Amino acid sequence: MVSKKDVIALLRQLEREGSTVVCVGEFCGWKLRLKARISSVCKDVVYLSSLDGMADFSLRLDLDDLFFKYGESSETKGSKSQSSDNPQAGKSLWVYLPVRMVPSGWGDQELVPRRDSLLLWEIPEIHETAAQATATLKPEAERLNIALNGERSGRDGSDISQCGR
Repeated sequence: MVSKKDVIALLRQLEREGSTVVCVGEFCGWKLRLKARISSVCKDVVYLSSLDGMADFSLRLDLDDLFFKYGESSETKGSKSQSSDNPQAGKSLWVYLPVRMVPSGWGDQELVPRRDSLLLWEIPEIHETAAQATATLKPEAERLNIALNGERSGRDGSDISQCGR
């Protein structure tokens, strides 16, 4: 578990960095899945906006019985293993909403506890230097017989730089 103070610090960091987060959650039968950015973090509320700006939502952080868990992308189910000191490791915050009582089944009078949740999972930005990008692309360029210095030629050596213009 993570303290509310640590959660607010993490959310403010993600807001400052302009990080993209994947939001996945389920609430009272509603399901949510979208990519968003944190638009604002106040004392007791976090505001998120979808990347296309077409949807906004907020989450109150002062609800009774709310708790949080923190993880890195290497700890998230299904992610590739990464070193914990990797600066590109995405941060994950699980928000567990207050327990509510729901019927145990169709027509059943018995109530059982249920806790809905929301996952905010940072998508790390990939920042490559030009040298790294060139090193990555060079084998493919050589395979396609394209010189990286801007000169373009076909398999027979003819100039194709004017193709499609």
